Amino acid sequence: MHRTMAGALVVMLALVLASCGGSGDALSKADFVKQANAACATARKDAEKTRGKGIAAFADKVEAYQRGKLKGVEALEPPDELKTRFAAYKNTLTQRTNLIAHLVTIVKARGRVSKQDEKTVSALQIKEDEGATALGLTVCRESRASAAH
Repeated sequence: MHRTMAGALVVMLALVLASCGGSGDALSKADFVKQANAACATARKDAEKTRGKGIAAFADKVEAYQRGKLKGVEALEPPDELKTRFAAYKNTLTQRTNLIAHLVTIVKARGRVSKQDEKTVSALQIKEDEGATALGLTVCRESRASAAH
């Protein structure tokens, strides 16, 4: 009898928790934009703490910023109206973050990257900026951040 009661309580608790999740966790559009921009600003500030000189240190700073930005926006749940655009933005952000991580390794080994790699990073940067603009994430735009680097 105790097992039946415990099982019923577990099922009931699961239903209560499930009803609290889902779309109710999504932010309003204004809150989403505010929190995403704040996450990007924090990532930029944290990346600026990266020390060192030369191209390897700069590469570390760029990678730290990109990883911080990705981590910050991944933690957010966009409102339904932005989910498709956010998924596309997050996909591009992930691709660029992974590519930058790979290129940092190359820079540290060779001191430079190929022209093709530069073109690929630039193309992803443009796509990422377009995604940020479509979402209203002005602080997350890389072109805005490039003046700080």
